[in-house]
Amino acid sequence: MALLLRAALAVLAVLAGGLLSGLDPVSVAAVPGTSFGGWVGIPAGDHGTGLVAAGLERFDALWYLAIAADGYPTGTAGVPQAAAFYPGYPLAVGLLGRLLAGAYLLAANLVSVAATAAGLAGVHRLAALARPDAGPALPRRALLLLAVFPTSFFLLAPYSEALFLAASTWALVAALERRWALATATAAVAGLTRNVGVLLVVPLAIEAWWAWRDGDRGPGGRAWALGAVAGAPVGAALWLAVGWRWWGVPFAPLQVQAGWQRELTWPWETLADGVRAGLASPGVYPGGYHAADLLVVLPVLAAVGWLLVRGPASLAWYSLAHALVWLVLPFPARPFMSVPRFALGVAPVFLAFAVWTRRGEVERTWVAVSAALLGVHALLYTTWYYVF
Repeated sequence: MALLLRAALAVLAVLAGGLLSGLDPVSVAAVPGTSFGGWVGIPAGDHGTGLVAAGLERFDALWYLAIAADGYPTGTAGVPQAAAFYPGYPLAVGLLGRLLAGAYLLAANLVSVAATAAGLAGVHRLAALARPDAGPALPRRALLLLAVFPTSFFLLAPYSEALFLAASTWALVAALERRWALATATAAVAGLTRNVGVLLVVPLAIEAWWAWRDGDRGPGGRAWALGAVAGAPVGAALWLAVGWRWWGVPFAPLQVQAGWQRELTWPWETLADGVRAGLASPGVYPGGYHAADLLVVLPVLAAVGWLLVRGPASLAWYSLAHALVWLVLPFPARPFMSVPRFALGVAPVFLAFAVWTRRGEVERTWVAVSAALLGVHALLYTTWYYVF
């Protein structure tokens, strides 16, 4: 399924230049005095095999590719912007890119496809574990609804989304199965891949407590269970320690994220602002972006609410933790900006979607609408419109 989706997106990238004129590409600038050479974005109108390879090479993907190729700029006067991007994904791309004689874009495609396949397998397994009485249809639907989610193309772009989905989902699966060594390793990878990886503390602590209470401790017993709880924070702390060593600033990767202009806000205010912006003038710039965000975010937040009432507690509280981060730290000018992408990493959301679409006609309608939104979002993204 990952390869089929990647092939479809490659074709769309070739067609995109003829469907939309596209906006000007952006680039990541080199950092003088360092080996960090940046990365140049490719115009959407460039056709041919280059665009097939680069059709998903947009926005933050340029940062990941530049870091994979050159590493992080060190020895700078301040903390560079690159520090905001956690090293899990660019490290994997950089290692493979060197094995491929510097073909970092190819390496990024391969890493993303492999991670997407692992993430899809994890979502399938998680759905089966969470609702074992539902039979094989529920995991199949969860898998399908993730594949046609309006921003699923980010899983195959040079972004960290696929690696984070794979690592975090398998950490949840391992905790539910009481395989604490696997939970520890995958949680640590998640913590090294995204700053929100630390939120895995919530479900893993709940599962570890239940396992200890019920005497179902699994291999390794209490020590490994505690290790699993600490896995994600240790992974994140490792990057913070490296950042301190390189740039001489405690919490440097977190400090530099202030430059991305997110502000602390009450969650209900963000929700109200996002709904109000999404309903106001959707056909007038920038109302279309707000409306598109709203169409994706509302079902996701509804899924979080459903999980709190009907889902396993560990998965419900994990999903709520993510939702609170989105709503507490918005970009004020566009309250739901990037939330449709962030939602990809919260596997339990797709469990809720799968339960809602038990009836055949509901599933078919959901898939059709979601796939249409996926096409629109992917078309805008590949032509440099502000979908990121």
